[in-house]
Amino acid sequence: MASTLNLVPFPQSELQRSLSEESFGIKSFEFVNVSELEATANVVLLEGNTIQISLTSRGYQSHDSEGGVFETMEDLLQATSPMYETVRQRILMEKLSVLAGTQ
Repeated sequence: MASTLNLVPFPQSELQRSLSEESFGIKSFEFVNVSELEATANVVLLEGNTIQISLTSRGYQSHDSEGGVFETMEDLLQATSPMYETVRQRILMEKLSVLAGTQ
């Protein structure tokens, strides 16, 4: 008896994972297009504006800027969201403070 596996295309699963890992620096995201070669999501930034981000074999790309293609979601968000970088630095400093025992 053959079973049908409901496999998620790699670009979708990788974009989902990347956005979930950076959830502290975005408000929300929703997929708008998925294929075997590309996944695209609308991403609401901390500033409140929505951008479209795609993942292909070339990397991550924002359709709303001329920033080019990025190797990581972190790089893309740093380039497009000043509030992302502020929150990321604050979280990093909090973690370093805990490690140093100087809370």
